[in-house]
Amino acid sequence: MLKLRVTFVSAILTLACAAATFMATALASPSTLCDPAVDCNDGNPCTLDTCESTTPPPPTITIFCADDAHQNPVLATTQDPGALLPTDGQWTEFLFTQSRPYAALFAAAGEASFGLPVMRCYAEGIQNGTYDVFGKLYTNDAGRDMRYFYRFSLGSAVESVDTVGGSGGTEQFTDYLLGRVTIVDGVINVYFQDALLTGTGYPFFGWASIRLEGVSDSASECVHTPTPGVACDDGDACTTSGTCDSAGVCIGGTAKSCDDGNPCTRDSCVPASGCVYEPTACSLVTSSSLCTFDRDDDLSGDQFRLVFTPDPAAPVTWKLNASNPGQFFDNVFYVGAGGTSVTLTVPYPFVTQGAVPIHIYDSATSAVSSGEICISPGHEAANSAAQISLANYTDTSGDGKIGMGDTATLTVQLPSLSTGFAYIGVHLDYGLKKVGSFKKDQANNAVDASTGLIKVPDKQVYAFTNSAVGGAAVVMSENVFKKSPGIAGLVVRNANGDPVLGTTVQIFGGGGRMLSSVRTDDDGWYFYPYKYTGKATSFTVRLPDFGLSQVVTMKSNAFVAVNFITP
Repeated sequence: MLKLRVTFVSAILTLACAAATFMATALASPSTLCDPAVDCNDGNPCTLDTCESTTPPPPTITIFCADDAHQNPVLATTQDPGALLPTDGQWTEFLFTQSRPYAALFAAAGEASFGLPVMRCYAEGIQNGTYDVFGKLYTNDAGRDMRYFYRFSLGSAVESVDTVGGSGGTEQFTDYLLGRVTIVDGVINVYFQDALLTGTGYPFFGWASIRLEGVSDSASECVHTPTPGVACDDGDACTTSGTCDSAGVCIGGTAKSCDDGNPCTRDSCVPASGCVYEPTACSLVTSSSLCTFDRDDDLSGDQFRLVFTPDPAAPVTWKLNASNPGQFFDNVFYVGAGGTSVTLTVPYPFVTQGAVPIHIYDSATSAVSSGEICISPGHEAANSAAQISLANYTDTSGDGKIGMGDTATLTVQLPSLSTGFAYIGVHLDYGLKKVGSFKKDQANNAVDASTGLIKVPDKQVYAFTNSAVGGAAVVMSENVFKKSPGIAGLVVRNANGDPVLGTTVQIFGGGGRMLSSVRTDDDGWYFYPYKYTGKATSFTVRLPDFGLSQVVTMKSNAFVAVNFITP
């Protein structure tokens, strides 16, 4: 059965029906129960913390308020809309039949506003104890929301609960939590106060039942149950994720690897904080940006490229025009008190770059990023203008000539070091740049155009050593020959000679007509294949990204090299 009462007030529909109040005599305060997360938390990730009562909770009870045995006063049941009398001063109870058009039925009744007594739904013989109380409240399918008002007792303050209307043609009863009560005399009372439509239109509604779910309010004790197999943190930053065992203990995983692949750090681990990387003695060869390089992923180790282009002075030969990277640093991490000298041995044909090529710092850090080791210097403590040129090389290999395999030395004087550490950086360049008259043999070697002797072997290995660190820093060069009939050239940076990658190069013919737009490759090389026939004429080559241009004269079937140095 569905208990309903309808009241129209100033064109706003107010629906009296609703509310529940608990306890026949006085309502006890809700019990303070055990909260596992607060009261039983032992701080152990390997246990499940619960509160377990020493006695079970009362059973769940459902009270159907449409049952006459649970009504006070007992209402007569009807399906007659005429029973909604404007002056009878009573609640009216309708039999709920799904097919009856209640909205139209009640709207036509026209019951006027009047005061009604509070309706009571009750049950006796309830087991004493604490219960969560739920009201099953009805809404129609118009999607209209209701606010049901109720009191815990006739003398207590009015409370309310909001319902959400049905949708999609669905009429629904939905459970709503009203509160928690403690029964001490075996009686539960629910007082229906009234209800208010919070939207517009005409809903029909009602209380279907009251459900009491028992809650244990007796003394509880904490229980900590092991959770084997669950991931946990053993508090040791030097192990991988731990796993809980059957005794509730977090067992650390395997030792964490702190190897950063950097020969310039001493790798260790502190349980409280994790991996620690401290500078240690080492030597590295880097670009002028102080990062290692690897220009050939197919080979192990560090490679740089030597870029040969057709020699304009002798087009049938090649000129070593550039390297990629453009310049280099020989780097040494020294560990000690200082006040001594360090000898650096440099392989042919590397030469120092700049007026003051040697710099000494009292600190430095190094880190691996994207597979490269990069150095960050600290405070510069000293420097030196000592130089190496090609003239400084002697026949240290004993093969009767000066060339690949020979070395030159630099001596660096270290000051006293309060930090017990020094970083030595020597700025270098490849000394055979701008040398021409090379030819390429079948093995990709650069050979002397006159004698055929190998001058720059392909995949040449260079070993940098020093007296402070054992072993050698080794790099390899690869020869790249940019063969191209037409207009081509290199675009490099003024600061360090590094190639400018991916910049646009535009070629214009006579009359200002653009013939082509190309981009530089990884070596800073661009190429416009063009076999010109005719009288000598002028071509313009532009770098729009830098606002640079050059005008060159090209003869029939000629190759023209147009190189740019950018800011």
